[in-house]
Amino acid sequence: VKAEKLVDPHTADIIIRHSKRPRTMLAIAAVESGKAGPQVRGDHGRSIGTFQIQPHHWHDIIGNDGEVGDDLETQVRQADAVFDVLVQTYGYSEAVKRWNGTGTKAVLYRRKVRQVMARL
Repeated sequence: VKAEKLVDPHTADIIIRHSKRPRTMLAIAAVESGKAGPQVRGDHGRSIGTFQIQPHHWHDIIGNDGEVGDDLETQVRQADAVFDVLVQTYGYSEAVKRWNGTGTKAVLYRRKVRQVMARL
């Protein structure tokens, strides 16, 4: 499956060109926001952008004065930085799960991300 079928072509291009982990970030973007774009908000406004980053958890990591960037390149850099911290703390597999939190829903989330990655 081409990445452009899971996220919009511009988003796919930016992730592929700028992410340290393009397959992982493409899969997370597909699960988190699909083709909604960088301005999407979720969780009553707490989760922001293509990767649905919650600044109140990650303000020290994402830079930009703790704000999620409006442009995709900034969001990709911020998502990579958050994912790096999760990998350093928990390891890769657990980092994918922790992107969505903890518990049963997070386990199902990790499975969904892995399924998308397998299709890329």
